[in-house]
Amino acid sequence: MKVICKKNTSKDFDLKEVTTVISNDVEYPLEIDKEYLVMGIMIPKENNCLYYLVDDFGWPSWNPYLLFDISDNALPNDWYVRVCDKNAPGDLFYLSGFYELCNDEDFHDSLMERDEEAMLLYFKRKIELENDHS
Repeated sequence: MKVICKKNTSKDFDLKEVTTVISNDVEYPLEIDKEYLVMGIMIPKENNCLYYLVDDFGWPSWNPYLLFDISDNALPNDWYVRVCDKNAPGDLFYLSGFYELCNDEDFHDSLMERDEEAMLLYFKRKIELENDHS
């Protein structure tokens, strides 16, 4: 799946939908008109908004779908899905993406904490996905 960044601010967001954003003044480190490869899709608990896992400047991060237009809606054949119990600890409800993202309980947090091993694995999976798209 690929998306094109159409804006990089939270201006005009419905903050009742994007509950992880507390104001309409948030700027995202994304380049407008750039196409991004989506490495995962997430829905946090208590939220009505999809988030795409993309990276810019070497930093993977979750960004609200409202910042993008979908340019290629095909999902990779080797993606996985994880649906979490809403009453269980943690912030995630739904997660889809590469194997480790969905099947390793600690990978998501390690990636967001910029753990070196998790980052290396993320970029390995990204290269594999880019090669599949070629």
